Amino acid sequence: FRKPFYGEINHIMLSMMTLVFKVRMIRVAWFFFLVNLIELPFHIFLWGTINSDTVKFTVFSIPFIVVGALVGIWFIKRINDVWYRRFIIIVTVLTALRLIL
Repeated sequence: FRKPFYGEINHIMLSMMTLVFKVRMIRVAWFFFLVNLIELPFHIFLWGTINSDTVKFTVFSIPFIVVGALVGIWFIKRINDVWYRRFIIIVTVLTALRLIL
């Protein structure tokens, strides 16, 4: 399930602010953490999308999640702010075109 426009709007808003790239990435991470934390009770009690099978799968996935987090931290330290802004604008335009067409 894809949260509509959260990522695109959040990245555009933060890109227009004069923040250091790493500060933007930290804010994006906290934003999505809080959104997912707020949704957690709904997934468990209302929608039923979290059950014993998904918990088992998540526990199995923890080592891969840790590796992904470490690779992400390594990558964030090496990415250029200008190229990041360009990438976000290109991806946003492509997403808008996909939604229109």
